[in-house]
Amino acid sequence: EAADRAFILYDPGSDEEAMHASLFDRQNVTRIRCRYQNGQIERFLRRADLLKPLLNIAATRDLQPLDFYRALRARRDYLPYLRAFLHELETERRPWLIALMCRSVLRRVNIPRFQRQLSLALRELERKGLALPPDPGGASQPAPSREPA
Repeated sequence: EAADRAFILYDPGSDEEAMHASLFDRQNVTRIRCRYQNGQIERFLRRADLLKPLLNIAATRDLQPLDFYRALRARRDYLPYLRAFLHELETERRPWLIALMCRSVLRRVNIPRFQRQLSLALRELERKGLALPPDPGGASQPAPSREPA
């Protein structure tokens, strides 16, 4: 209540986190959704070297939700997030989104699991008579592997 401004980062896919975040319902509170973090938001911010820059922004100027969302774009290259996101898409049986996501990840790094899931998703789409649009990235080969097999 005494804070001029507060930001609550939470994973809306976690019932516990969503319920906890909903308790903070004041005009000075901004809730920031951080999907597929599995209770690891702080760990992600630290490992991606985002916590200090966000705190510096808060100390030197008016921190805005857009600052968080720009920082959270780093999740696109954060393997634990990508794995959790892929797992959620697999659970929901979303071959179209799996194919798009895996194709995007494989443009940047060659990870066998994502290659396998892309192949499975493409087969499922073909079985349904669907095809993905051409890859806007134009990459025909995935990037070299940065992860041990």
